[in-house]
Amino acid sequence: MPADLRQAHSYVVQLTQDGPALHVVATAPTFLPPSDHFDGRIKPDGIVFQLGGLYTGYGPDSAMTAHLSSTLALSYEGMVYASRAGSAIVGRLFGELQAFEVSTSYKEIGRCDAQNHLFSMSAATGGALR
Repeated sequence: MPADLRQAHSYVVQLTQDGPALHVVATAPTFLPPSDHFDGRIKPDGIVFQLGGLYTGYGPDSAMTAHLSSTLALSYEGMVYASRAGSAIVGRLFGELQAFEVSTSYKEIGRCDAQNHLFSMSAATGGALR
């Protein structure tokens, strides 16, 4: 992963709940459909979120993808196993992050599938992945 992308990234999201089902939508212009939302579910032992499809590595359109600039995008894919920590939701992303140069197509310039990416959401900060 390029060095300048190895820091925490924060995004504004809207979380809605329907029973145990959760739906998270990120705001434009950073996030654009179809990569602007993901779902979750409240379980007896925590909260599970699915970012992107069931398989990782298929690029920005099948992942939660932030357009950091007109030429750079960062995608998040995988499962987040989280729990409440006070008023926040905190967990780890089990999946991968991919960095892309954006032009007429997406060219991968970095990938990280380490299992230490912190995922947190709070009312004060919206949400963050790092």
